[in-house]
Amino acid sequence: MDWVAQGNRLVTAGLFGTSRNGWLSAGGSAVTSSYINSGPTSVLLPVDSRVPYPDTLPAVPTLDKFRIGGMLYRTDGRLQLRHFTRFSPDALPFLAQGGKVTAVKKLVGRGEWILFTDVNPFSNYTLRDSTWFTFATRLFSGDGQYSGRAVLFDEFHNGYKATKSLWQLLSYFQFDTGLIYICILVLLYLFITGIRITAPGEPRTEFHRDPIPGLQALSGLFIRYGAWKEILQKEAAHILGELARHHHQGTGTAYLVERYASRRKLPPGIATTEELAGIFDRIAHHADTIRKNESIALFNLFMFMRKEMKS
Repeated sequence: MDWVAQGNRLVTAGLFGTSRNGWLSAGGSAVTSSYINSGPTSVLLPVDSRVPYPDTLPAVPTLDKFRIGGMLYRTDGRLQLRHFTRFSPDALPFLAQGGKVTAVKKLVGRGEWILFTDVNPFSNYTLRDSTWFTFATRLFSGDGQYSGRAVLFDEFHNGYKATKSLWQLLSYFQFDTGLIYICILVLLYLFITGIRITAPGEPRTEFHRDPIPGLQALSGLFIRYGAWKEILQKEAAHILGELARHHHQGTGTAYLVERYASRRKLPPGIATTEELAGIFDRIAHHADTIRKNESIALFNLFMFMRKEMKS
């Protein structure tokens, strides 16, 4: 402050209020965030001793409002704006947006102190606008009483720096969080795509007519794709085809079921051949009326019939 009082201008950004930053909050200032509709910024005090000065600055581009701590723009187009809720009596509002004060001017001796609430009020995207560029230029060095003086920038970056090796470049960043996210993404990819780390099983060299592996494969389709109605119809048609193998094609379902019952036991829970024939007709013509839970019992019925037919 002694340096400012000698006639220098100090511009600070990213004021967080009373909870942190020590001497920045000594003047009794407080800062908060509010969501407002994005709009132009009003210049409430002269930028320098020259006139005229810009009294309105265009709305900051949306892309400029991406921050390390999160995206400040919401999906509804509103802006999360950092602004003063109070400041010391010797400070005057300098900039305001949507009725919220975003910068103040404070006279200190023969100099002045300008405090911005925004972490980065003069970013690259902001300075590409000619009005903001002119405003920033006059704020830093445009006033005649500061002509010939040096402009000192004290900036802090979490970005790339000059290095001598790749290892030095990597050492500037903390990868613990990044590695955790990468591992989570890899696990999600393996889970969603169904990729297995090891082989699913030893290849089978022998071939036989055992129906059980086929039923296991059908149950896998049932679980993975939910195609249980089509699988029921396919299994019912297969059983009827096996029963009709030595008869002409016009043989009806009722006859085939009678033929099955004459040599083998009826499935558990089935009292008559008419009931069993009705199940086959329902699967063939009215599969949409079969509930998912009911299909499990029907699959068990078919497995019983398969075993009986094999014996």
